[in-house]
Amino acid sequence: MLTTLKFVCSDDQQKRFAVAVRKNVNDYFRLEGISTKGNLAMVLQTIAMLSLYIIPFLLVVTIPMDGWVALVMAVISGIGMAGIAISVMQDAVQGSYSKKEGVNKMLGGTI
Repeated sequence: MLTTLKFVCSDDQQKRFAVAVRKNVNDYFRLEGISTKGNLAMVLQTIAMLSLYIIPFLLVVTIPMDGWVALVMAVISGIGMAGIAISVMQDAVQGSYSKKEGVNKMLGGTI
C-alpha cells in the first residue's frame, strides 16, 4: 500500500514559493486547456519504450546470434527498461498517466 508523503517546511519563504509554483503550474494547464493526465504523446512514448525493452529481449532469447550482437541487444533492452522506469512508471505511480487508477497501477508495476 502506498502512503502519501508530504513535504513540511518551516521556512515561510519556501512555503510561499511552493504555493506560487503550484498555482502557476495549475493556471498554465487550465489556461492552455491541457490535461494534467496523459495524452497521445505519452501513449506513443510508452509503446516506444516497451518496444525497446521487449523486442531486443525476445530476439536474444529466440534467435542464435553472435555474443557482440547479443550484447548490443542487451544494451538496447536496458535503455528501454530505463525509459520505462523513468517516463512510464514514474508518471503512472504519481497518478498522472491516466484518469483511471487501474491503468496507473498496471503501468506503475510494468517492470
